[in-house]
Amino acid sequence: MSELDLTREEVVARIAASGARPITARTWSSYVTRGYAPKAARRIGRTPLWTTQQVDDWLSNRPGQGARKAKGTWRTWNAVGDVLSGAGVPSVAEDLAGVDDPPTDPFDRHADRGHDD
Repeated sequence: MSELDLTREEVVARIAASGARPITARTWSSYVTRGYAPKAARRIGRTPLWTTQQVDDWLSNRPGQGARKAKGTWRTWNAVGDVLSGAGVPSVAEDLAGVDDPPTDPFDRHADRGHDD
């Protein structure tokens, strides 16, 4: 496959044509700015251009809904699954481990300062 340069609008059209969930040109630009999509391969004037290979690689590795990108890797977090299974959620005992005298009222922000207001 030859490496064609695609404008932002052509990238968005390619994404829609691939059968993936379509996005707007503005969303694509936001993804690029935040590091969720590849940086432009080159520019002509102020117009960024991506190669078809860049876009196809991004499409094949595109995360699903709810995913976030850590620098360099895709990271997903299923909050509902973690809460339901208890995975990654510390117990109250673990949360208070090492605390000599925890406040009696966890909502009293002054309890540990000795203030009564």
